[in-house]
Amino acid sequence: MSGSLGLQKAMLRKSVTLLARSSTHCSACGRTPLVGENMYIFTESKGERAVCTPCISTHPDGTYGTVLRSERIRVNESSLRRLSV
Repeated sequence: MSGSLGLQKAMLRKSVTLLARSSTHCSACGRTPLVGENMYIFTESKGERAVCTPCISTHPDGTYGTVLRSERIRVNESSLRRLSV
C-alpha cells in the first residue's frame, strides 16, 4: 500500500508543478484551473477570455458575454493543455 501512496503523491506533485508552469488561468479571478475542470472561452475586443466554472456560477446573468466554446483542462507528461469540448 505505501508504494501506491508514494506513486499517488508523485503524480499529484507532478500535476501541480505542470499547472503552476501553465499560462492558463481565469481572467476573472486569476485562479489556475484544476485538471479536468472546464474553462469557458468568451470573445472580447482584444481576443479571447477564459473564465473558470466557479466564476460562471457566481455570475450566471451573462456578465462575460456569449460563450464561444468550453475547454477541458488536460495534462500529459510534457505539458498542460486545453482541449475544446
